[in-house]
Amino acid sequence: MLPNQREKINIFLDYVIGVVVAVAFLLLFLRWGLQLEGYFADLFRVADTAVLFVFLFEVIIRLAVATDKRDYLRGHWMDLIVFIPFIQFVRGLRMASIFVLLRQIILIFSLISRTKRLQKLISLLGLQPAQLMMVSFLTTILIGAFLLTLPISTVSRQGMNLVDALFTATSATCVTGLIVQDTGTFFSMFGQLVILGLIQIGALGIMTFSVALFLVTGRRVSRQQAMMMQDVMDQDVVSDILGLIKFIVKMTLFAELLGALFLFVGFESQIADPWMRLYSAVFHSVSAFCNAGFSLFPDSLSRFSQDSVVNLVISFLIIAGGLGFIVIKDLRDVYTRPIRGRNLGLQLHTKLVLSMTAILLFAGTVVFFLAERQEILANMPLSKKILAS
Repeated sequence: MLPNQREKINIFLDYVIGVVVAVAFLLLFLRWGLQLEGYFADLFRVADTAVLFVFLFEVIIRLAVATDKRDYLRGHWMDLIVFIPFIQFVRGLRMASIFVLLRQIILIFSLISRTKRLQKLISLLGLQPAQLMMVSFLTTILIGAFLLTLPISTVSRQGMNLVDALFTATSATCVTGLIVQDTGTFFSMFGQLVILGLIQIGALGIMTFSVALFLVTGRRVSRQQAMMMQDVMDQDVVSDILGLIKFIVKMTLFAELLGALFLFVGFESQIADPWMRLYSAVFHSVSAFCNAGFSLFPDSLSRFSQDSVVNLVISFLIIAGGLGFIVIKDLRDVYTRPIRGRNLGLQLHTKLVLSMTAILLFAGTVVFFLAERQEILANMPLSKKILAS
């Protein structure tokens, strides 16, 4: 087969798989969210199997047209899991619950492994980085809003109305912290996890999140994607992009896990169940680090106004997240690499961010203390007044 024919086949498959992945995600959300039974449940099972067949044929065709089949298998080994569910067609195993569950798990992994095809489909549309960011955020908000309207997302099992769902999804993705329903009592754990996912994706940025996902699954990031990320993150050198993204992911996980550990201790007086306390600690740690402002407590964190551990941990997470990854990376590079520090020092951007952050925090604390010392803070001892301020 000629190289140009092989390329045409791969581009055609990118289009097909991109569309199928989008449809499959929609089917998966509908099936989980609507909790269908009977005829419709059977219909969705048939649709799941059809999607798996499409993925199976894609793997076979790409392998057939690949010039070096061994190299292709090394780079796309995760795609081979699509073969596993087809053992359910052995007589007597088709309706076994373990294979129904297995099919769903395999479908999820197959979708994750093919998100790159979906992104490639979008890139084939010729969108510029700024346009792609807008489309990505809009798509994320719409998917989040759709999930929040599903019955499974609310405690009442009635779902959220579309306008409120759009508002909540937008607030979570754009990390503004505005709500129309109490997060902890109105939404089920599924709905809360949707909000938490939107917060994390919105704070990291959809492009950063998707590239990080490819790195985690062992996929290669193309030069085109790296150049796109260079534009989005305003970096000068393409080769530094992947290093920056790895740092962002590691730093985010470290800060959020560390914050969750301290909050787990701080929430002990309010939440007795250790598993719910751990869940709440993780939720508030992510929300604080991403500057999202969402809380599972009806009074937000007002009940902890005099709690030193919770106040200091939440403050640390908000400040660290607010400084930005580029500033923190610059601080790390300067103070852990002495030669670079002596030669270059901190970037002007870092100096400005640190200076303004310190000024605003100090000035805000003083003004709040003076304005509220005889009002909201009146019944607190001096040390707690300063802490709350």
